[in-house]
Amino acid sequence: MTDIGNLIAFIIGAVLGYMDFDWYYIFVGGIIGALGYYADRPFLVVKIKSERGEIGYALQFIMISCTTSLLPAIAFYIFN
Repeated sequence: MTDIGNLIAFIIGAVLGYMDFDWYYIFVGGIIGALGYYADRPFLVVKIKSERGEIGYALQFIMISCTTSLLPAIAFYIFN
């Protein structure tokens, strides 16, 4: 699922760059990539929620979304 999520994120970034959208839409691809990342690791989600709570899970999701936004950002600027 991580590979599929990254592929979809790359395609989203490429399409957004080609259609001349604003740069902050690349985070949509990052969210898709983060969902793919967490789909492969269901026990990680349970562990984070039990150790850090809902706020810790939300912060972790934001950090993973920003990290997985790098691939759509590269595609965005290549096709822009």
